[in-house]
Amino acid sequence: SVTPSFTFPVVIMVDKSKCIMYTVNILLLLLGLVVAIVSIAAMVNRSAMVEKFPEYAEVIPSTNAALALSAGIILLVVSIVGLYGVCKWETTKGKCALFIYAVFLFILLILEIIAIAGVFVLAGKMSTFEEKSPGTYDSFETKVKNFTNTAYARCCPNGAPDLTKSGCSLIEPILTTDSCANDQEFVKAFVKWVNGNLMLVGAFTVVLAIVQICTFYASCCLLCRRYKQDQQPASV
Repeated sequence: SVTPSFTFPVVIMVDKSKCIMYTVNILLLLLGLVVAIVSIAAMVNRSAMVEKFPEYAEVIPSTNAALALSAGIILLVVSIVGLYGVCKWETTKGKCALFIYAVFLFILLILEIIAIAGVFVLAGKMSTFEEKSPGTYDSFETKVKNFTNTAYARCCPNGAPDLTKSGCSLIEPILTTDSCANDQEFVKAFVKWVNGNLMLVGAFTVVLAIVQICTFYASCCLLCRRYKQDQQPASV
């Protein structure tokens, strides 16, 4: 009997996997740089905000930006390992690099799923915050309320926005005539502003996770594919 050849489908699968790996890892390399730069900028901005509004330190912990910076650095390292692995996928070193890459990618996916859940939980808490009364606040909501009270008193004197006050330019997007009308309107504007940013982060993380799932599959295809010499039928 004649053993059927699967060379053509194998070549197609390998080529597609390599194309995905090259494209995604180059993008991840650039993304890692962007995340690292943005994280450093966020750390600087947070420091400026905390200097003007000490209560902000309780609302947005410093660990958030530090974790984002770590994620950016990890993305850089992982993308470099992935690019090396796909370049040398037929060699033992290439297979080792692909294995390390797949493990790191899997860990990143788990962390991203946790981050996505955290973003939506925080967005949910922010959405219900304005509906609660002070006596029912938990510790996080109390910190948010302390911040909004301080920001409103400083940046909305006499019911009008004042960007000349210390730190008020940092929350300029929410300082309008309507939001400064009273503290309830200010809280609504603040919650909408924060949730808008959280949704952007959440959506970006979801897209990134989907792309990484495809890349994880492609890396596993290359990792599990035999060497070319092993794919040739044995001579009888």
